[in-house]
Amino acid sequence: MNFFYLLFSLSLFTVSVSAQNYCSSSANFTTFEWIEKVQIANIIHQSGENNGYADFTNYTANVFRGAPVTLRLTPGISMNNQTAHEYWRVWIDYNHDGDFSDPNELVFSTDAEGDAMLQTNIDIPYSSTPGVTRMRITMKFVNEDNIEPSPCDDFLYGEVEDYSVNLQTPPTADNVIAIDKDIAYYSYETGELNIKNPFDFKLLQLYNLNGQLIYKTDRLLQKTQLPKNQAIGIVVLTDLNNQAYAKKLPIIK
Repeated sequence: MNFFYLLFSLSLFTVSVSAQNYCSSSANFTTFEWIEKVQIANIIHQSGENNGYADFTNYTANVFRGAPVTLRLTPGISMNNQTAHEYWRVWIDYNHDGDFSDPNELVFSTDAEGDAMLQTNIDIPYSSTPGVTRMRITMKFVNEDNIEPSPCDDFLYGEVEDYSVNLQTPPTADNVIAIDKDIAYYSYETGELNIKNPFDFKLLQLYNLNGQLIYKTDRLLQKTQLPKNQAIGIVVLTDLNNQAYAKKLPIIK
């Protein structure tokens, strides 16, 4: 498995939404169910009820082509005497052609009962076109007609939300490999990075969830206390031969 995509870019990205005319989709009623919260990459958005459709393309998820990203969806449910049963569909326009009908652009598909948060990993294809594109999230009440929603549907109960996704090209250094337990170990309890042989390395870098460098040092110790007030996304160690090692840290709330 190639782990070079785990490195965040040092540059800041300019975000501009592709000028595409996407089909419309919405629900008529959100009294009983709606999309309450969306979490993907750097986006944590509690959107609440929005009358059937909301354009949140001003929210941009920064992801890498060829890398997985976690998506979490939380429903809003207000049903007293009935169990919510919802279709969930998520599409990403990977080739920026203004639709969601190409192969593999349906990135999440399920139906679920209750109000529990849903979680899935999306594998962003490396073949996707770099740049900012559209993601559409649809939640539809199953018992309305038992017909699965399409990206251009209008229906009665549920909600649709649109977001932007910035498909970033990973760094070109293909010699980056994963940090494993023989190189370093990160303790989630103490926040310490334990480097087995610190004198083998010359640089430690930390990147946040937006790909920005937040900390670096060339004074490596066997135990290094990482900043606790930062949302760290990537730890990168560089050895004396300029070999880079990267580890992606899970988000701990």
